[in-house]
Amino acid sequence: ERGEGWETERGVGVGNRAGVGVGNGAGVGVGNGAGEGGTERGNGRAALWMIAYANFSHCHWRGMRRGQQFPSMKWVDLLLPRICRLCDAPVNADIDLCPPCWRSLPWNRRPCGRCGLPLAGAEEFCLRCTNKPPPFVRTVAPLLFSGPTPKLVYAIKFGKGFAEAKLLARLLGDAVAAADQSLPDVLVPVPLTTGRLLRRGHNQAVLLGRLLARRFVIPLRRLDVRRIGSGRSQRGQTRAARAGSVRGAFRAVRPFAGAVAIVDDVMTTGATATELAHTLLDAGTEQVVVWAAARVV
Repeated sequence: ERGEGWETERGVGVGNRAGVGVGNGAGVGVGNGAGEGGTERGNGRAALWMIAYANFSHCHWRGMRRGQQFPSMKWVDLLLPRICRLCDAPVNADIDLCPPCWRSLPWNRRPCGRCGLPLAGAEEFCLRCTNKPPPFVRTVAPLLFSGPTPKLVYAIKFGKGFAEAKLLARLLGDAVAAADQSLPDVLVPVPLTTGRLLRRGHNQAVLLGRLLARRFVIPLRRLDVRRIGSGRSQRGQTRAARAGSVRGAFRAVRPFAGAVAIVDDVMTTGATATELAHTLLDAGTEQVVVWAAARVV
């Protein structure tokens, strides 16, 4: 029940029962309802976006300029309209959030200028950063890790939430632009150990970093810092325990220069960012900032 097909070069077809077949030749089913291999609507849209992005090189050699929307993207919006990433309601905006869910987001409105922790008063820095400044000079973290934020973060950390990654990168990028600060020279996503990367299949910081690098036209150096050691989970550890578990956990394989932004999904105690910042400074970086989608209080 794949219905009438078109663009046979890429094997695209629309199913009679809302299923969408996309692929090369035989096609892979992605979409609603009874389409072959059908998934729920949101995942279908994300998968179509990924397939359309994979076809970029094909469209590029046909004479399209880099960054120009290509036909596959238009079919995604036509076949699978945007839905809210939190409640699945249809949205008619350029961001995958409905107005009520947008208003429910826990914004980090008055953060410390260095570590991103929310402040109660009018001071610029928190007491900890005033007494012992971290090795990074600024943190941009638009959301607090509460309310609906964990749902978005866990979707990209433990799932295949490409759509959620796009959303968080959009919010983080907007916060970076609103800060009106000079942009870094390169982006460095927080690396994972090889074992954890194999188990998850992806690094959520790299997903965010790629989208931010494309938006701000900044190089992404995702292979120039490696994580060594066992990389045990830090969940539930105290600040002191976290600092001890990441000590010596990073190694720069190439020298750095200029300003670097560390990219991560969540900043908890700042121990990982602190250790990675020390590694980057030892490798020649002049200044380090942190870009994280959410901040744990």
